[in-house]
Amino acid sequence: MSAAANGQIQWKELTLSLAAEAHSDLDLLADVQALADFYDNMNSTAQIVSLHVLDEDDQAGAFDVVFMKASTTLGTEGGAFAPADAVMRECVGLIKVVAADYRDYTNGSFAIPQFNPFIVSSEDNSENRIWVGAVSRDTKTYTAAGLRLRIGYIRGMGPE
Repeated sequence: MSAAANGQIQWKELTLSLAAEAHSDLDLLADVQALADFYDNMNSTAQIVSLHVLDEDDQAGAFDVVFMKASTTLGTEGGAFAPADAVMRECVGLIKVVAADYRDYTNGSFAIPQFNPFIVSSEDNSENRIWVGAVSRDTKTYTAAGLRLRIGYIRGMGPE
């Protein structure tokens, strides 16, 4: 029986490639990075159900995780987040991480934000992947690899 058939959560881990500097509200923290082998197959779906954030820089800053169906740039890391409408048409979901989501553990912070699960599809995607970026919603300073994400999803969920 496949993981999709029995509803098991699959996990993908991603270390965001950040501009190592102070960021302001609406700065691009990380341009899109691919999560390969995301779907069961082409013309498939998945439901994003969980997000774990490890902030090794212990900033506990608010940011948005942006999910894209295509490899397109969101801008320059560290610069203002101001994508064109055509770029945002590729957006398939967003998860808000807020300061209240974090628990401080001396040398780092950990968050599991609450959000409504959402379905993404490989229908318009010529590759078996999804792309993930991040936008600052706070004024914090990060190192180049200070934010790590663990994304939980269930393959084959929703209409196919």
